[in-house]
Amino acid sequence: MTEVDPLASRVTVEWDWVVNGGNRVLHAPRVWDDPEYWAQDDHGQTVCGYRGWLGIPGLFSRMDVPRCRTCCRITGMPEGDGSPKNDDWCRQVVEARLRTLGLR
Repeated sequence: MTEVDPLASRVTVEWDWVVNGGNRVLHAPRVWDDPEYWAQDDHGQTVCGYRGWLGIPGLFSRMDVPRCRTCCRITGMPEGDGSPKNDDWCRQVVEARLRTLGLR
């Protein structure tokens, strides 16, 4: 059995952001506990304040679902569509956020 890095999922959600069900908006994670890397957290929290089930979105959602305006404003992310990893400007913001969170 391969051992899972307990922080790997947290780093992934910083790049992909998360959805809370309907996959209509991508949110920045605030609280994320997924040590087994199941790509979901039943008790997560977003930067904009949502609490509850959160999951890493699927491929097409990561490409074109809009980012939450409130999460963008709070994190300094530009508004737009798709996961931050798919936009060069957003990648800079994620790298800075990872350093601030002690994940880099």
